[in-house]
Amino acid sequence: MKYKFILDENIPILIAENLRMRGYDILSIQEKFRGLDDESIIHLSQKEERIVLTYDKDFGYLVFNQNLHPHSVILFKLSGQSLKEINLTVKSIINHLEKNKIDTANQFFVYDGKNLRNRPI
Repeated sequence: MKYKFILDENIPILIAENLRMRGYDILSIQEKFRGLDDESIIHLSQKEERIVLTYDKDFGYLVFNQNLHPHSVILFKLSGQSLKEINLTVKSIINHLEKNKIDTANQFFVYDGKNLRNRPI
């Protein structure tokens, strides 16, 4: 199963390029829709069945307090990582999802640097 992703504006373009080289369908907000608000990203995620990759904790608020429904979100709670470390982290998480054949639909994932947790949306 190949996942499709929306990379929020805070995810470096290099990550988008690396994922594309691995064959993933990537929509980078930074490249295509700079400044797009989070609510619109959530609607686009649902419409196109894409997983949102983000560092923005506001997505948790929008999903669980404002009752918005993305297809799926992976929130990275990390700081101070180099671009190389971010790339390895994203690659590792996607490999984990694929290896375990995890259905990401209607799931909100949080990665804190050690654990990947998920909660149904």
